[in-house]
Amino acid sequence: MRRHQVLIPISREHHELLILAQLLKKNAPPYRGLPETLSGKLAFASEEYNRIIEKHLKRDAFLLFPFLHEFAIFEVTLEELKGINHDLNSALQHTEELTEEEADQLGFMLEKYVRTKERKLFEKMQHHLKESDFALLSKKLY
Repeated sequence: MRRHQVLIPISREHHELLILAQLLKKNAPPYRGLPETLSGKLAFASEEYNRIIEKHLKRDAFLLFPFLHEFAIFEVTLEELKGINHDLNSALQHTEELTEEEADQLGFMLEKYVRTKERKLFEKMQHHLKESDFALLSKKLY
């Protein structure tokens, strides 16, 4: 399904997060222009956290999720995402200390977060929110 224009910038960030998720997983294929060693991958993850991920997670926690709490249909998905958001934020603050196994788990957690938002939350939003809801959301997010 094509994304509503309000969700497109978030979906673009999700693409970057998915690349990082794949990079962090064990046995990840080499990505052109991206680090191949564990220490390089972890340093890159730390840079990405500082560049976009921290803001992304905060926007979700403090703007998107509270807005959607007004609609009961999103509660189950929001609770799932809030837990992952918290765990991601904690793990990403200490990426350079992770073992290969922990980096692999972080990659899967990051992927789950993005997939849950895109496939569950955004799909529901596009089916249940009115254009006026998206207009209000846009004012809050941007």
